[in-house]
Amino acid sequence: MAGMYMKIEGMDPTGAATLKLNGEDGWIAIKSYKWGGTRHVEMDIGNSNNSDKGVVNLSEVTVTKEIDGSSGDLQSFLYAPGKEGKKVQFMLTKPEKDGTGVLVFYQVQIDNARLSGFYVEATDGGNVENLVFSYVQINQKVNTEDAKGELEEGGLVSFSIPDGEMVSGSKG
Repeated sequence: MAGMYMKIEGMDPTGAATLKLNGEDGWIAIKSYKWGGTRHVEMDIGNSNNSDKGVVNLSEVTVTKEIDGSSGDLQSFLYAPGKEGKKVQFMLTKPEKDGTGVLVFYQVQIDNARLSGFYVEATDGGNVENLVFSYVQINQKVNTEDAKGELEEGGLVSFSIPDGEMVSGSKG
């Protein structure tokens, strides 16, 4: 068992929608995870030292999942996100070498998150939901493999949108 999962603070969907991951209940299987950021940089000939033109622009987090027992809870979160939104976590995993479980190699937590988009896509190939989350802070941690194939814990990189700055990470 390996894959991608998300967990939303205070949400406890029932049925086959969730699984226990790293000792915690309530993880929802997802099929895809998408996030990114951009920075406007100009490449003017003769003016390369003045190329950085602004602050980073972060995208929303978009995930795709199958329609399941968590769908009603997620629609409710769209309609009633709460006063300050919720903490949403994502984990990308790979199988343990001995087949006994999973290893987490990528972790993301978004704070004060709200569903800003909820789209149902029904096709002959399957029925999925595309969820779009907005947030005020994103925290990411990537664990990397060493030469022996063992995971080494990575550092935390966090960015606060209200403050417009990196809260933790390598500053170059």
